[in-house]
Amino acid sequence: SENNNLKDPKISINDKVSTLKSIAKNRNYTAMNFITLDGTASRTDGTSFNASDRDYFKNAASGTSYVSDPIVSKASGEIVVIYSVPVKFNEDVIGVITAVKDGNELSRFVSDVKIGSTGQAFIISKYGTTIAHKDKELVLSQNNDFENIKEDLTLQSIVDIEKKMVAGETGYGD
Repeated sequence: SENNNLKDPKISINDKVSTLKSIAKNRNYTAMNFITLDGTASRTDGTSFNASDRDYFKNAASGTSYVSDPIVSKASGEIVVIYSVPVKFNEDVIGVITAVKDGNELSRFVSDVKIGSTGQAFIISKYGTTIAHKDKELVLSQNNDFENIKEDLTLQSIVDIEKKMVAGETGYGD
C-alpha cells in the first residue's frame, strides 16, 4: 500500500516522492514533500530544500501533526496552508510528510460573507495577523493591526475588536 511505502525505511526517497505525487494529484494538493530528519525536503516537483527551520517540520519531527496558518510560501510566493505529519516506523519518527494546499480558500470563503449592508468578515491568527480577507494583499503582506497601531493610533477601535476575537468572544463591531 502507499502508506507502507512511505513508512518503510528501505524504500528510497525517490520512490516515496513518487508515491506522494500520486497522492497529491488525487487529493488536490499543490505539492507534497518527504522530509528526512536532517531537514532535507524532497518536493514532488523534483526540487529540494532545507526545512529544518520551519515550524511544520519541527512539530512533525517531534511526533506532533501540524497545520499552519495561511502563510506566504518561500518557494512560490503564494498563500498556502501546510499540513505536516510524522512518518513512523516501529514507533520511531523516521521523517515528515507535508501536504501543501491553496491558502486562499479561507479568503474566498470570507469574501462571500456579508454582514448587514456594508459589513464584511475576515480572520486573524491568535497573534493578530490577517489570515483570510477579501483583500488578499492584506494576507500576502501579513497585515497585523496589533503591530500597526504602534504607528497609527486611529486603529484603536479595530484593535479592540480584534483582541476580543482572539480572546474567543462573540459579537460584532463597527
